[in-house]
Amino acid sequence: MNITETQDLVAKIFAVDGREVNDQAVASWHGAIGHLRREVAGTAAKACIQELTVKVMPAHILTKVRDQARERSQREITEDKTGGKFSESAPICDAHGKSMLKCLPCQKALADSHKCRHNLYPIYCVECRDKFQKLSIIEWQKHKQII
Repeated sequence: MNITETQDLVAKIFAVDGREVNDQAVASWHGAIGHLRREVAGTAAKACIQELTVKVMPAHILTKVRDQARERSQREITEDKTGGKFSESAPICDAHGKSMLKCLPCQKALADSHKCRHNLYPIYCVECRDKFQKLSIIEWQKHKQII
């Protein structure tokens, strides 16, 4: 962020708890969080304002940015394990109302019917995942009937 963006962000944060913005405060905040992109810092600041009952400080913003990066990383790892975008278009199971790839009972039934020799649900098995993800919509419907 540049100093103007930091000043705008500090003004928004300070408006919530009644602090006055001055050059010294802006310079201090810029020194602490100026290395962040404006969008990232703004998202973190908004989350901090919504969650905290104390005055928001630069350390809160930095902690929230790290937490959000960790969550994003975990989500990417999960998407890799579950087939990512494929899971978003997977059919919904009638029994549980969840995506077939996110419903553990349905995954177990699919694993049993596919006889994964690695004792994993096919979606988590590196060797079986490709075959599992290439099921046609007709094959999905057959599995839904089994479940």
